Amino acid sequence: MEAGVSAEAARFLAARRDDLNRRFERARRRWPRLEAASVLGLVAQVVAPLAGPEPAADDLCASVYDLVLLHAGRDTIGSPGIAHLLRAALPALRRVLLSRPGALPAALSNAVENLGPRGAELSGMLAALGPGLASAEQLGDLAAVAAWRLGEARLRQAALRSALELPAAVALSALGLQGWPEHALPAVTVALASDAWTHPRDALSARALGAIRSAEEGLSLARAVSARPAPSLATLALVGAAGDFVGFGGTFARPPLVLDAGDRHTLFARVAQDATCDWRLDADVFGTVATRIEPTSLGVRRVPDGRESVVAEALVGTTSFAMLGDVLVTTHADSHRLRIFAPRREAL
Repeated sequence: MEAGVSAEAARFLAARRDDLNRRFERARRRWPRLEAASVLGLVAQVVAPLAGPEPAADDLCASVYDLVLLHAGRDTIGSPGIAHLLRAALPALRRVLLSRPGALPAALSNAVENLGPRGAELSGMLAALGPGLASAEQLGDLAAVAAWRLGEARLRQAALRSALELPAAVALSALGLQGWPEHALPAVTVALASDAWTHPRDALSARALGAIRSAEEGLSLARAVSARPAPSLATLALVGAAGDFVGFGGTFARPPLVLDAGDRHTLFARVAQDATCDWRLDADVFGTVATRIEPTSLGVRRVPDGRESVVAEALVGTTSFAMLGDVLVTTHADSHRLRIFAPRREAL
């Protein structure tokens, strides 16, 4: 097992041999198909490059060894996101990982796996943007912002806070705004906090961004964004959709109904033919996450009253609707998606 690895890796493997073998046997009891030969190869490829003389290096190697056993045992070791994380991102992030060697690799693994098909993108962003960060806390902030932008809508509030804890250039890149002025970050976060159905590129004009030359000018733009009056419902436009047909990797086996509850980023839905559950959908401009919940007593609105006269056109042909503040959500008999309408305004 020690052939072809560095002296530090060989030292770690020799010193921890009994412990590593015990961990392997525990893992094999859980996943009987786990093979020693494949694990040995993964140790050389994934664990050995993380070894070193630092006091925390052995703990880092041990925690990543556990990840190797986990993913090899569950047969997720070859998924693009996990493969990139173990072979590329963790070595790139080694300096930061040493500050929290026991918990941080597992947390990053969970984040990558939870993003499913987009996990490789998250791992790539961590590897590209994370090595220069100052702390494990900042790496966690980066993971939150990047995962949100890649579709993990449940992280919206946490990600908005995390963005302001990061170097501005890193936060903007994580939000897909590479090249934007660093001093624009406060305005970006204010815009997304007030209306996460509008992408920053549609909320802030090139003229406004080009006028930012100092931190004070950036804060001035953020104040201007915050002070803007709410747009009229007369400007309501389709801004997104949530859910899809389960056969396409979506949520609903049959067209859903939207329930009369929630807020502009928290929707509730039901499939009338399924009494076993309702659904919560966290949604914004970056994506939607649907979570199965216990059946609720929430009602379904099908007939508008006078307050909805301004949005009457959007309600034509709907099977249900919810007016959540200034956001309208509708369903239709021929669609597995909830349609989301929000007021639009000119870029600042």
